[in-house]
Amino acid sequence: SVNLPRQDAPAIDTKGIEPLTITVTSDRVILLGDEPIHLELLPERLGALLGGQARPVYLKADEDLAYGEVVRVMAVLHAIGVEQVGMVTQPEDR
Repeated sequence: SVNLPRQDAPAIDTKGIEPLTITVTSDRVILLGDEPIHLELLPERLGALLGGQARPVYLKADEDLAYGEVVRVMAVLHAIGVEQVGMVTQPEDR
């Protein structure tokens, strides 16, 4: 399960391009879309999905994860050239 951090944030303009979603669950399972994937396989699989095209990636990470867990996934995104990463949050309670 993923308990997203609560933060009001503006939506990312994807310019009509379907974003890819990566999720890191509370038990540190990484999902590419709905498919579990090992961190070491993420660059190859994500690179194949991107096909050299600029495409936004949404990162959903459980709020209780250690910062380092999220940074490791962000480092992979950076290494394969992903330029637009959106951190997914839940709106704050009012």
